[in-house]
Amino acid sequence: MTMQIDRLPAVTALGDHEGLAHIRYSMANIRLARGEHESGNLQQIYEELAEAFHLSCQYGQPDAIGGIGLLLVQVLAMGGLRDEALETLNTAEDAFTTLRDLDGIGQVRELREAVSLVHENAPGGRAKLAAILSNSCDDFQRAIYFCLAGRGGVEM
Repeated sequence: MTMQIDRLPAVTALGDHEGLAHIRYSMANIRLARGEHESGNLQQIYEELAEAFHLSCQYGQPDAIGGIGLLLVQVLAMGGLRDEALETLNTAEDAFTTLRDLDGIGQVRELREAVSLVHENAPGGRAKLAAILSNSCDDFQRAIYFCLAGRGGVEM
């Protein structure tokens, strides 16, 4: 994290928007890996990802839009911001479509379905969530799905 923080002034002074987006994204990833989303730092993570996503959209970088967007959607969902999460998913899907990234498009669709089914209390929504949870995924992904299921959403 220190290296990222040390790079911020130089990247900002140079007007390197791609570099700034990368640093903000990296800082959010570090915070998530440390579990800071569980210790009251979800807002900081959201702000870093939102800035990175906005810069990537502003400067038309579909690879960054897709990757950052998927992570931002998960943080938005953890904060209970369903509409914003779905809007961000649409943008990420457009980016993956531009790149012809079928895996990215598949991730968007799976995440969209899980968000929609659970929040709409649709029949089979919990079963879909259970199927996702039974897949091998990392602890952060599992925490997100449990938050989507209403088992501990964090207020932003």
